[in-house]
Formats: sequence, structure tokens, C-alpha cells
Amino acid sequence: MYKIISLMSFPRTHACGTDASGRQGSILVFLLLFLIMSNAVFAKNTLAQNIKHQNKHQTNPYMADFKKDVDKMMEFYSSDVKFWQDRNCIHPGACQGREHGIWFWAQAAMILVNYQELTNDKKYAGQLKDSYLANWDNILNAEYYDDRLWWALTLLKIYQVNSDIDALNRSKALVASVVDQGSQNVCHGNGGIYWDVARTQVGSIANTLLITAAGRLYQATHDEKYKNIADKTWQWLQQSGLIGFDHSLADNYAVSRKGLCGTLANWHFTYNNGMLLSAVSTLEQINHQKKLASFADDIARKALYDYTKGGVIEEVCTNAYACAEDKYMFKGIFVYNVALYARQYKLSINDIKKQFAQNYEVILNRQSPAQIYAFNWSLPVNFERDDSLYNPADIVTFLSVVYLELANVILNNP
Repeated sequence: MYKIISLMSFPRTHACGTDASGRQGSILVFLLLFLIMSNAVFAKNTLAQNIKHQNKHQTNPYMADFKKDVDKMMEFYSSDVKFWQDRNCIHPGACQGREHGIWFWAQAAMILVNYQELTNDKKYAGQLKDSYLANWDNILNAEYYDDRLWWALTLLKIYQVNSDIDALNRSKALVASVVDQGSQNVCHGNGGIYWDVARTQVGSIANTLLITAAGRLYQATHDEKYKNIADKTWQWLQQSGLIGFDHSLADNYAVSRKGLCGTLANWHFTYNNGMLLSAVSTLEQINHQKKLASFADDIARKALYDYTKGGVIEEVCTNAYACAEDKYMFKGIFVYNVALYARQYKLSINDIKKQFAQNYEVILNRQSPAQIYAFNWSLPVNFERDDSLYNPADIVTFLSVVYLELANVILNNP
């Protein structure tokens, strides 16, 4: 309407010829009609787009649950330590965001930034930023290099969603600290990193995280040094013996007190395969190698087959007393990375959606006030009577379930 009034207020210009004013009047009428029709079409298209945008979220069965879960997760957030706490914690250090809780809270922060991206809701932006600012020394000096790298990925995501240059610089600092302090040459040649500052292991999770973090930093900055880190680590991982011929992934090599590489610990966990999938798909993006995309597809299909029992995703080890602790988080990491991969590549999204939906229904159908679920999604685990679990089980389990919902949200919001 503003444009029409402005046009009508313009003074007429003089032109040669007796019919100049008539022609000018016709042109003015034409322009007025054109603008009115254009504005009507624009308004109609905008309304259609808004309705489509609203319907997309209304028809997504997981978005409402995801929002509720994030609100629930933030009930665990402590304004004192700027991290998440478990109100029934058995091990106080973990609950207060110290060494045993660092990678859990990286996942909580990653869930929060994904929430911001998917909903454009910034109500927890302050807590998100406080979580890494207030605990930065603990994060940067974490005893386990994979803990630092979980945060490197989270901080990079924060940069991508919020254009936060400080978060990007901190992500770079974490990758640099891991490469400078953690580079190893005892297990199967030069390349890759130790799992921890104490140098007790060389394993798959730290190295797949390094490949992913360095590769994504290269995508964000176009700095060749990050591509070189990702490529060099991948070259080592390929010949390390950790990746099986059947596309499975072993956990680690123990390192002796004499600094010698020990025997292979052929344990298999869902999150190892999830991060291998993430690493290989990231490498494919930065190197444009089709064979890597094919390899990633084989990894995803093999993992979904190995870790699925009766349609439910489970760890290979089903004994909660032998395989508890932070392994409650593993399946959440796995499904999140499978969802990202399925959205980006040719793995059948419809099949993945169906399987994840089935898993979510399994969890919902086994809900009880006294029981929480994550280690074994098909069976309840009662932490109230389990004194052997000394990590903050409530929030760790809860985060794993939220990751399953987040995977569904991602698949339903291409």
C-alpha cells in the first residue's frame, strides 16, 4: 500500500505531443494494477509458504516431544556450575560437570543447539553459551581426548547455527590441543591419537571424532591443515586393524606401562560405528570420492543389522552390570549419526524412519515412573535400586532417548 500511495503522489512530467498526458495516465493505471496484482500474488505465496512451514512442524510427530524433552533436559541445568546435574547422583563429581561428566554435557549442548536450529527458539541461548564459557578450563584440559573432541563438534555446530566466531575459535583450539598433545606412534605406525592423556589406549572413538571434527572445520574454514589432519588420521585408521573386513569396528588397543601397543580389544559398541559413519561421510564430502560414500553405506547397513534385535537397536553386550556406565549414551549417538547420514545420502530414509519410529514406540510403551531406559531400549532398567551405576544415570539415559527423538525430527525436516 505504501508503494501505491508514493507512486500516485509523483508529479506528472511534461512530454511533447497532444496525447502525452493520456498515455501517461494509461501507464499509471497499468502500473497501479500491476502492483496491486503483484502484492496480491506475493501475499498469497507468502501465506502458502507460512502454512506449509507450519504444517511441516504440525505433521511431524516428534517435534512436540522434542520440545518437551528439551524443556525437561533444562530442568537438570544448574545455574551454579553452568552444567547439567543429576538430582539423584551417586557420584557427585560427575553431576557437577567435572571429569566424568564432560562428554555427557557436550551431548546436552549439542541437543540444545540442534533444538535452536530446528525451532529457531533461542530461549536457552544464554545457558548454552554459559555451559562452555564457565567450564572452558575443564573442557580444554580434559583427561580424555574424545571428551575434548565431542565439545569441538558441539562448538562448531554452535558457530554454524549462531554465527558465533568465539565458538569456532574454541573448536579450533580443542582440535589443536588434541593433535599437539595426543599424537601417537606406538600402535601400527605414525598417525592418529591416544584416547587419553595417560596414554593407556589407542582406539576408534577418539580417531573417528578427530576425523569428523577436522573435516568439518575444513568445510567451515577452508584451511588445508584441517583437511590434512582428517586425511592423515583416516590413512592411519584404515591400516590400524580396528576396522574389520565386514565393516565392523573394534574399540581399542591397550597400551602397556612400557609404552608398547597391546592386543586388540575387540569390543563393539553402537557409537563407534556411528562415529565411523560420521567420519567416512565427512571425508567423502571434503575429498569427493565416491568409493567413500559406498563404504559409508556398507558401514551403516552392517551396523543396523548387527545392533538390531527384533527391530530394536541394542548394544551387543546386554548385561547392564558388565556394560553400564557411560555406555548408556551410545545408542543415542548412533541413531543421531545414522539420521544425518540417511538425510544426506542414499540410504533408504523411509526404512530408517520406520525403524526409528518403532524404537521410539518401544520406549514409550515401557514407560514407568520408577524406570528409565537407554542401555536396553526393549527392557526397563531400574536405577533406583542399582548402586553399581555411579555415573549420573538419570540424565545420561534421558539424553540417549532424546537423541532417538532428535534423529526422527531430523529425518522429518529435510
